[in-house]
Amino acid sequence: MIYKNKVINLSSLCIGIFLINIACERIRKPYKKAEDFLLYDLNGRRFYLSAQKGRIVLLNFWAVQCAPCIKEMPQLEQIGQYFHDKDGMVIGICSKTFEVTLLKSIIEKNKISYRNCIDVNNKITNIYDVNMLPTTFIIDYNGFVRYKTVGYKSENAENYKKIILQLINERDKKKQ
Repeated sequence: MIYKNKVINLSSLCIGIFLINIACERIRKPYKKAEDFLLYDLNGRRFYLSAQKGRIVLLNFWAVQCAPCIKEMPQLEQIGQYFHDKDGMVIGICSKTFEVTLLKSIIEKNKISYRNCIDVNNKITNIYDVNMLPTTFIIDYNGFVRYKTVGYKSENAENYKKIILQLINERDKKKQ
């Protein structure tokens, strides 16, 4: 019986290590161009990804019924505030929902100011091959997907900041 518990614990540890390794994936060259899309935010304004060229975009796919997604929102808000003046932005894409009232209440309760768009028919979620929520992509200033993170971990926010700073530095070096 003890042996079985040790095996279970070891297998859980191995699964945990595997998940940590895939949690934040640096996309290898050649980078893939981010698929352009048009979605509407909660105020009915259009959002085109292609209109963000020159900015670094953190694209976060989430859903109202996803507790880890909601837990991550205040951290994403801080990132959005920090990088707003540095040509960085956070965009939330809420999938799998038709509950606009619930969506708005979650955003208000968490004091979220970054734009959130609704992917009513999950078209964009499918184009980006999102199978688990939350899933976050970081898209560079030229519109290429550079990082993808699946799932929520408390240290994701620090990783996102480092990645975005690295991309800003990369962009600034190319300008010189």
